[in-house]
Amino acid sequence: MINSFRFRIGWTILVIMALGLSITGSTLAGYLDPGSSSIIIQVVIAAILGLLVTIRVYWSRITGFIGGHKAKPDDDATANPTHDDTV
Repeated sequence: MINSFRFRIGWTILVIMALGLSITGSTLAGYLDPGSSSIIIQVVIAAILGLLVTIRVYWSRITGFIGGHKAKPDDDATANPTHDDTV
């Protein structure tokens, strides 16, 4: 409940700020120096690498979802029980 409340408050603040900026109607004059473009390039590269790492981590789930196969269960736990449950 608290998380959804925070989520709604966050979106409300974001919408109010966006409306406030759009209502002012002033033109923005900006300057992009070499440092700005460097940061933009770093963000793009980080986003691409983050996406690639995420795909690598979840690759078996992705291929299982596309191919209709489930991920393999842990073979050690099911094939060879280490103790006898009957006492």
